[in-house]
Amino acid sequence: MKNVFTKPEARRQAKAARNALSEQEVSAHSRCIFDKLKEMHEYRNCCQILAYADCNREVSTAGFIQTCLNDGKRVALPRVTAAGIMDFYEIHDLSELTAGSFGILEPVGGRRFLPEPDGFTLMILPGVAFDHFCHRVGYGGGYYDRYLRDKPWIFTVAVCHEIQLLEEIKTEEHDISPNLLITENRTLYKNTCI
Repeated sequence: MKNVFTKPEARRQAKAARNALSEQEVSAHSRCIFDKLKEMHEYRNCCQILAYADCNREVSTAGFIQTCLNDGKRVALPRVTAAGIMDFYEIHDLSELTAGSFGILEPVGGRRFLPEPDGFTLMILPGVAFDHFCHRVGYGGGYYDRYLRDKPWIFTVAVCHEIQLLEEIKTEEHDISPNLLITENRTLYKNTCI
């Protein structure tokens, strides 16, 4: 019989497991995950990267962001307004980030980034919990679901520690699943998830 989790259950279980990881484990998993991604044609062929600044033992993104900048990719990170709207702003250096909403690093200024449908854009999606069907559970604000709703051309890659991957999560129709999910142990594509 399958273990099927509600979103609150999935968040509780995955957060507890993630919080138990050591800094060394987070660092090792993060290197492994992004080493895999950097070898994929989805990364090599993209021109634009929408990334996130990690917190609370999420997969660490600083090294990957620096690699993207070094590789000449256009890089943007999210900033949330007082009205609760998330948008992405281009950065050219990690020093352009400062603590913003919820204490998460955000671009200080910069130009609002508008992903172009004709320029291959790759988004790195954070999340709290995921399942074997590539369903994603975030923190509950719906920021990424709203942002992606009218941008189907963005190729989404979720990254998580293997311990955040659950058997099955009950999701809703408006929840957006990533095209690709990478952990330190496996890579799952949405159309081939089992």
